[in-house]
Amino acid sequence: MIDNKDFESQINRKKVEAEVILDDEDLSNDFIDKAEEKARRTAGKKNNSKKTSVRDLVSYVTLFTSLVRDYVKKEYREIPVGSIVAIIAALLYFVSPIDILPDFIPGLGYIDDTAILAFSFMNMKSDLDRYRRWKQNRPA
Repeated sequence: MIDNKDFESQINRKKVEAEVILDDEDLSNDFIDKAEEKARRTAGKKNNSKKTSVRDLVSYVTLFTSLVRDYVKKEYREIPVGSIVAIIAALLYFVSPIDILPDFIPGLGYIDDTAILAFSFMNMKSDLDRYRRWKQNRPA
């Protein structure tokens, strides 16, 4: 089974690409749109027997893409750059069609994606909690 070292390894493989995305606002916005679209498609699949896993996956993607979008727009910068890069790297894993468990496997395909996103969430929980508080308290 996959352990924390495997999760770290998968994220670390994506960090260089994540840094390139972060350095280009247009590329960042296109990437965020792609991640959100894949999350919508994933949530809409009728044959998925792991509804809780999919719901968690969509929740992580929604939070991560919102944070990256606010970071790129320079509206929220109270997070270390390394955390943003790691979040983008986790999203890259999710968006990539090539991963440990191929997404087309019914009932199993998104387990690894959810696990990578959950691992990232747990490792940056305090940063993400601060972001959520900021998001909830900012003027509309």
